[in-house]
Amino acid sequence: TKESAERLASWAWEAMEKGDPAKAESLLRRQLKLQPQNFVVYYNLACTRAAQRDPPGAVKLLKQAIELGFCDAYQLRREGVLDAIRQEPEYQRLIDHWDEVLLARRDANLKSVRSLFKNGYKEITDERMRVVYRTAFDERSTKDAIAELDRVAAFAETHLFPDLFDPALSKDDAWVTVVLPSKLDFAKWAISLYGPNVSTGNSTVGGAYEHDLKRLVSMDLGATLRHEFLHMLHYRHITRQGQSCPAWVLEGLGCLVEDYDLGPANELVPATSWRTNILKRVEKLGNLPTLEKLAKIPYTPFFSQRPLLNYAAARGEFMFLFGQGKLLEWSKA
Repeated sequence: TKESAERLASWAWEAMEKGDPAKAESLLRRQLKLQPQNFVVYYNLACTRAAQRDPPGAVKLLKQAIELGFCDAYQLRREGVLDAIRQEPEYQRLIDHWDEVLLARRDANLKSVRSLFKNGYKEITDERMRVVYRTAFDERSTKDAIAELDRVAAFAETHLFPDLFDPALSKDDAWVTVVLPSKLDFAKWAISLYGPNVSTGNSTVGGAYEHDLKRLVSMDLGATLRHEFLHMLHYRHITRQGQSCPAWVLEGLGCLVEDYDLGPANELVPATSWRTNILKRVEKLGNLPTLEKLAKIPYTPFFSQRPLLNYAAARGEFMFLFGQGKLLEWSKA
């Protein structure tokens, strides 16, 4: 079913590219039957109605997308096909009250999280980072974990995304819920996301960031939490830019903050790690992938074909840039 939905979405995109929004709408209506709660489908349908000069219908579908989870003001502003509805009063009201949209989405996401992670939790709100923590850990462990994430955020702001926490620029950023769960609740969540095999002794899942849900869940308060939090910050950045990134960039940057030393100002300094050891072993065998080869790995094979090497190689590229003092220059470019 998921594969069929993805094919329908791809065909709909091709139809829009060829200037046939009616065909795209027909395909998306079929996708909607498979994914009735997918806000992306409603958003894309809104675009097809706008392209067919139906502003009221487009706005109605856009509002449905927002109710189900769409909260990307940057995408709304960039979407050329939506120029046809910009003058609609209902659209103007949405844009004028976007802060309310974001708060409503935050509260809806929190409600969903509270239904999954129920008892023995406390909540802490960070207005600057637009994050709500929901934690089952004791006060000391929670405090230490948040301090770690503050350090990751400072690293990201210094070396990757310098304007990320500018109040004027972050006002349209979506809120994220960070869950630090109990073992039992984490197991239930992991099984719901990855299936029953995730609970076996061979599982290495310690957490994940779910971008569409604006939710980060991590049982591991160390490397996994830092990795996934960097993902969250990175997605926030590329959402603003209207960019997408290949897997090696996403995972290379996430891996960068997994292992670190403290610098003279108590700042995070990426350090050699077990992933470095993988690269050393492969280098001795003469099989170290070049940057060109790494960058050509498609998204899905990156995770399914020699993923440990791919992650290590991606981290190695960014360790090199950091060591050369060029990470920020690369990010800006």
